[in-house]
Amino acid sequence: VGMTELNNRVFAVTRIDADTFSLTDLSGAAINTTAYTAYASGGTACHRGATLAKNFRSILSFNWHGYSSPLEAIGQQELETNTGWFDTDSTSKPTRYLHKAYADTAGKEYQRLLWFTAPDDNYSARVWGEKVPSRLSGDTDVPVLPARFHDCLVSGSVARLVQYGNVQLENAVIWPQLYKVHLQQLIDENREWWQANRPDDRSKIYLL
Repeated sequence: VGMTELNNRVFAVTRIDADTFSLTDLSGAAINTTAYTAYASGGTACHRGATLAKNFRSILSFNWHGYSSPLEAIGQQELETNTGWFDTDSTSKPTRYLHKAYADTAGKEYQRLLWFTAPDDNYSARVWGEKVPSRLSGDTDVPVLPARFHDCLVSGSVARLVQYGNVQLENAVIWPQLYKVHLQQLIDENREWWQANRPDDRSKIYLL
């Protein structure tokens, strides 16, 4: 009852306290409700999605914990032509999802993972994603490429010049061997890191 301007819309929610939250649209612009009709009672706010890291590229698969069938992707055109996807009285778990990037007027990017219809209960989502890693920097030490191995990029580039370019270089034999040594050290350290820190996640996809 009241403030019906919020009905059937999707917002990003920020919790303020146990009884209060603020709203923005999906591009991060604040929602000003002062000109809306006064809220009186009732209404339901449904958990529709989550915010991901801004450099997420794509969702490989997505399903609710305890269900074997993954959710199917849905496009915005299909959402707009069938308002039933926004049904908040649904008594079933969501079956479709939308992964989309949004940007505000300042150019800041937001990644949203939304599901349809709204769930009737609490679920634990299991998401397999594809994330674009941050650019390499000389002072960053990460498991994939520790900073002390960044020289591997230099020696590797020189080694490729020797192999494919018509460039006369001194020590054309030493550079490829140096690259092989750097590369093997990188592989060994990467494997050691995963074994020490994430043994349950070790698999071929994590090894260079």
